[in-house]
Amino acid sequence: MSESNQKFRTYSNELGITVSLYDFIFEIKENNPNGEKITHGTITVSPQHAKSFLQVLAENIAKYEEMFGSIKIPDYREIEELQRKGLLQEKGE
Repeated sequence: MSESNQKFRTYSNELGITVSLYDFIFEIKENNPNGEKITHGTITVSPQHAKSFLQVLAENIAKYEEMFGSIKIPDYREIEELQRKGLLQEKGE
């Protein structure tokens, strides 16, 4: 298989983004239950591609929410309260 045809599939629950004049670099990361942070790889795109991706992603999020309801992003205070009550474990526990 040539390098240009290689594909990968992974799970990610964290994304790091670095920006330069000519590139957006996405670091595909995973925080596992053991508190380990694994970087699976990076994707580098032009600013134009990043902006196009943003538009396509926004359209697809809107479709998702239309079908399944609003995606809630929890407030950090809510997370801390759930952890304090023992209803949510902290990383590495």
